[in-house]
Amino acid sequence: MNKSIKSSYKDLKNIKQRNSVYSIAQIEWWLMKYYDLFKLITGTYSSLCDNCKVLEDENFPIDCLSKPEYCNKKVEFKTFIGFYNTLDNITQIHRLSDVCFMAFDYYSFMVCVDEHCRDWTIKYYYLWEQLHEFIYEYVEENKEYLSITNIPNSSFEIDINKEDFRMIIAFYKAYYEAYYVKDLYPEKRQEIERKISR
Repeated sequence: MNKSIKSSYKDLKNIKQRNSVYSIAQIEWWLMKYYDLFKLITGTYSSLCDNCKVLEDENFPIDCLSKPEYCNKKVEFKTFIGFYNTLDNITQIHRLSDVCFMAFDYYSFMVCVDEHCRDWTIKYYYLWEQLHEFIYEYVEENKEYLSITNIPNSSFEIDINKEDFRMIIAFYKAYYEAYYVKDLYPEKRQEIERKISR
């Protein structure tokens, strides 16, 4: 399996070609291509080798300290699983683009006709909440790409085209304006502040 993991990383580097950044489509293609490998490695990593079963029965840590070849708890497996999950989480956020587009479009229309946007702010709080960590973690104003730096594989630099997330970013900025600047959902903000101050 180690060979397959190395091959998958090489494949990801190759699809980037001469571009300086990946498109979200390239990331999704790689995830689909290596989904079976991910499932196999996840299944293997989550099962115990015979030695670990003995250790578990004796109430010792089940992670083989010497990482022998037969052990399923290989660092390479854990790294690949974390790497795959990080990229998959980013594609899951990207799948919110259509919802963000519709919400942003509706907000823009309401602002143009000077309608009150409180109901919109309440309705789309769930979406704002889903995007908050992603925006905080990856989106920087002065960069034209998303730099995925918290990936478990340190030999990789994953930069994804920011343009692929433009509707998500547009919605987030509009919501920020409604929620913080216009203060259209103060009871939710106050509820969160109370929780934080406990």
